[in-house]
Amino acid sequence: THILAYAMVQALKTVPAMNNAYAEIDGKPHLIENHQINLGMAIDVVASDGSRKLVVPAIKGAEQMDFLDFWRAYEEIVRKGRTNELTVDDFKGVTASLTNPGGFGTNHSIARLMPGQGMILGVGSIDYPAAYQGNS
Repeated sequence: THILAYAMVQALKTVPAMNNAYAEIDGKPHLIENHQINLGMAIDVVASDGSRKLVVPAIKGAEQMDFLDFWRAYEEIVRKGRTNELTVDDFKGVTASLTNPGGFGTNHSIARLMPGQGMILGVGSIDYPAAYQGNS
């Protein structure tokens, strides 16, 4: 997923309008131009009661990172999520998100765009079309 996430950041740098968002202010539509890429990473975590939940903290300032720095930030945000060390600040300012339910075998889901975000990329599992399954 880190490779997809980094590719997404590079695409947002190439087409910055995809990082823009919409907001309604005083009943009127407004374009919010996000000049920083704060990439929200959907992380599946196990709650203290054993249930599962999805959290979406941000890798902030991702547009300024090379691949190694991005990978380190990615690993750190995932670690914080899995060890229940995320803070409110980790969730603030997400401008674009990546969710990957394909890790659970899901090949289709409906991603939800949250306020302040310009886009969300949902990635499912890769599978053969039904007409070709079983042909090898």
